[in-house]
Amino acid sequence: MDDNEAIKWYRMAAEQGHVQARLNLGLLYEKRQDYQQAAYWYRLAAEQGDVWAQFNLAVLYDNGQGVPQDDQESTHWYRLAAEQGLAEAQVTLGNCYGIGRCVVQDDLDAAHCYRLAAEQGLAEAQFNLGVLYDQGRGVLQDDREAIQWYKLAAQQGLTRAQFNLALLQGRLRQYDQEAYWYRLAAEQGDAQAQFNLGMLYLQGRGVVQDHEAALHWWLKAAQQGLQPAQFNLAVLYDQRNDQQQALPWYRAAAERGDIQAQFALGRIHDHNEANHQQIAEPYSAIKTLYDINFDNRRRQQQGVLVADDVAQDVEFQVTLGMMYAEGDGVARNPVEAVRWFQQAASQGDAQGQFLLGMSHALGEGVPQDVEQACFWFYLAMLQGHDDAMEAYNHLVVGMTPQQVDDVQQLVRNWVPATLTV
Repeated sequence: MDDNEAIKWYRMAAEQGHVQARLNLGLLYEKRQDYQQAAYWYRLAAEQGDVWAQFNLAVLYDNGQGVPQDDQESTHWYRLAAEQGLAEAQVTLGNCYGIGRCVVQDDLDAAHCYRLAAEQGLAEAQFNLGVLYDQGRGVLQDDREAIQWYKLAAQQGLTRAQFNLALLQGRLRQYDQEAYWYRLAAEQGDAQAQFNLGMLYLQGRGVVQDHEAALHWWLKAAQQGLQPAQFNLAVLYDQRNDQQQALPWYRAAAERGDIQAQFALGRIHDHNEANHQQIAEPYSAIKTLYDINFDNRRRQQQGVLVADDVAQDVEFQVTLGMMYAEGDGVARNPVEAVRWFQQAASQGDAQGQFLLGMSHALGEGVPQDVEQACFWFYLAMLQGHDDAMEAYNHLVVGMTPQQVDDVQQLVRNWVPATLTV
């Protein structure tokens, strides 16, 4: 193939107004990275209504290649291409509506654009529409719709869709499906999926419990620089008394700011400590999460009314528990705090479950109990509570397989209750 000859003949046709020749000239010049010439020929074809020329010209304006970067111009050309039914333009216009770029932010319009492209089979649009259904933005929240669109994109190999589908299946307690989709994403090199799959193997959730498989996937994630994987991998090696393997991973996590890894390194190098001492306990990190959650809830509350008619409102139960835990407006009473956290947690409130888990983890108001802490963290984690997931991950690496099994059994047997005060 001779690009120079192609350009020569295309130019002859293009100069006489042949729209496909103009588009092809733009493509050849873009291939040569002569973006100024590419933009010139794309514009001529775009003004004649060629949909791909409109889209490609929009991309050049988006990136500032051959033309000044201009969001207004790029959105204009994306819209023209989208109105002609080009799926790639429709999903990009949907992104503009989603973030409010050169248009009024509008999730309804974003959902409309994504749907048009998704129904044409574009994986990115299917994924984005799944996100909207997952989060209830621009559409009614609907797990089944979210699964449908995530799955269509995931089956085309889109890693983000596989990962989000796994998260959603885990939230719905479809653990075999959770593991299946994490595995597909992990096999494509997604570090967070590799880490999460390792956690499933550690817990025996949706897969047969296998610490070697957990180590295998954490190693892959750690090698990509994922800090939680580096720390958990170090802990597994440390539990096997293999400090030669543990040390570099503690160091890698510590250099990324992990305070537990930093403490563990200090312990390892502190010759005044007994060599057999257990790894750094996770409770300082847990306490940090506890304090952050108290501060966040305080900012949300302007005062607390506690009367018989509101005592069963989980938000008031959680807030009153925090007041007793912190001595905020009442005498500090950790036992009373736990009673209120228990009320909210037992009715299925994720924040109440998280704070009750914290109480058990720290031994505040109840005897310290790692299994009970992990049980409540796990329930909150299933509802998408990120801090509960972090706290659970800190604790579970130090548990025996039997303890993990016991927690799983508690979770399987748990039934929400409506409590009275």
